[in-house]
This record gives sequence, structure tokens and C-alpha cells, in this order.
Amino acid sequence: MSMAHIKIDETWSFSDKKRADTGYLTHDFHRYPAKFIPQIDGRLIETYSNQGDIVMDPFAGCGTTLVESKLNGRKSSGLDINPVATMITKAKTTPIHPDKLAKAFARLTKHIETYPNNYKTDIQHARLDFWFDKKTQNKLGHLLKAISRIRDKQVRTFFYCAFSNILKNCSIWMQKSNKPTRDFNKIPADPHVAFKRQANIMMKKAKDFYREAARRDILDIESVIHCADAKNCHMIGDESVDLIVTSPPYVTSYEYADLHQLSALWLGYTDDLKDFRKHFVGTASSQGEFDASELNADDPTTKTHAEKQKDSAKCCRLFCRYESNYQ
Repeated sequence: MSMAHIKIDETWSFSDKKRADTGYLTHDFHRYPAKFIPQIDGRLIETYSNQGDIVMDPFAGCGTTLVESKLNGRKSSGLDINPVATMITKAKTTPIHPDKLAKAFARLTKHIETYPNNYKTDIQHARLDFWFDKKTQNKLGHLLKAISRIRDKQVRTFFYCAFSNILKNCSIWMQKSNKPTRDFNKIPADPHVAFKRQANIMMKKAKDFYREAARRDILDIESVIHCADAKNCHMIGDESVDLIVTSPPYVTSYEYADLHQLSALWLGYTDDLKDFRKHFVGTASSQGEFDASELNADDPTTKTHAEKQKDSAKCCRLFCRYESNYQ
């Protein structure tokens, strides 16, 4: 069927938007590959749903759809197979009073300042040795233990998100690579410096988010994220959703399990990367023949594989609306 008669609406390209325009409020809490720009989500939600409707994203990723749903006064639910993604989403969709975050951060800062140089972390894994030197591991382990002791679950998740986002900088993972590649010339960031900087950035954005949510009277709008397979979404009731806005995973372009292995290992979501990978969409999980975490920056295989992945990358956008008479 010819689509030549369809007029293209260039305003949907949002070509005038720069990174600073797409990272407002909590959207830039954590790096994540192939994210929706929030302006697309926001416009779809505003156009195709009403106040009080329920919006769903079955491939929620880092929660862009859920954040925009809340900002637009819609309840939302999401699914993602990746526990790192669901942790990020919880942090991004939960308005927390700034005073709570400030008090918890003050305690964490004091903990950092009293770090004993002879401290040895009890978090041990061969894969951590692959990415981090022992000094860095000890500092990260000491910091993680302090975060895990925060009683307020929402505040704890917030700082887990901050911790997760500094791991790449603190490792020898090649900084500008979306593939897990070691760079032996890289000087890893100091965990204490990196964490304080990340937490301060996030707290400022969280403060703005809380104030905006209070101004719009949406503090109590429900946003629920499930760590689950989209093929088995039994927790979502039949005909309970008014709008679906989603961006399915980049099947052959991004190895999500490999990309988030640092966070998955440190936060205890897995202790077996190969087993963790089995649950994800992607060439490594389906073919079982490529271990991206074994690549080094000076290995020509890295470039070859990356080029093949780029050549075969495909993008799909799915925008669906449930109608009351949907059969």
C-alpha cells in the first residue's frame, strides 16, 4: 500500500532539541542506551490519553514513558526484564522530599570522609577484578554498604541509582564505548569524588522534580514498574490500559545484559553473567557465541564486531492505543 499521500509532520522529529533539552528533571539520572527523547513520550501521552488514564510501557527501559505519564497526570505501569532498568525507573518516578535526600546524603558524606585506608570489601567476584582495581573495589564496597543501610527504601533506591551510574567511570571500561571494552590506558575516577558529584547532580534534579510534581498536584500519581518478561505480563489486567507507548529493544544492536553488567554485579542482581544474559533479547543471548565482556580496546575483534552490530541494527517504534471496543 502506497503511503505517498500521507503528509509528514516534521514537528515530531524534535530536531531542534539538544541533550540539555531532553535531560530535564529526572530524565538524566542514569545513562541508558537508545532512550526515547521525553518530548515524544510527552506529546503522545498528551495527545492520545486523558487525565486519570493508565499508560503502559511493556519495554520500559529506564522509565521515560512512566516519568512523562506522571508529569501529565496519568497513572502508569511498566515492564522490563532488566533489574537495573527497573531500579533506575523507580528512582526516576518517585518524588522524594529534598530534605530526606539531603539528610541521607550528609550521612553518606560522613561515611566517605571516615573511610579507613585498610578497608577490605567483602564483595568479591572475578568479573569485578576484570573491570576494577582492588583499591577502587574497596572504596565502592564500603560506599555500597553504607547505602544499603539506609532505612527508607525510596531514598535507598535513589542512591543506588547514583552509585550505579558512576561504575563505568570508576572502571577501565572504555569511556565512549557502548560495548563492554577494556581500556588499559584509562585512569578510573575516584569513587568518592564521582559519587558525591553524581549525587549532587541528581539531588538538584530531584528537588526540581518534587517541586514540579507538587505544583501540578501529581505527587501521588501511581507509577508501577515490574521486573518481568513482556511475554508474561499477567500482573497487568485485561483491558486495564488506556494507552501503550513503547520502544521495543534494539535486538541486534545493544547487548543490554552486557551493558549493565557492572551494576548487576555490584547490586547483587546476578553473580553469573552468562546466566544473566540468557534472559535478554540480543545476539549474545540467542546465539551463545559472543562474550562481549572479554573485549579489549586494542583487540581488532572489537572493531569488527561493533561494525557488524551497527550494520545490522534495526529500530522499531510501536505506538498503540487501546479502544473500548477493541476485540
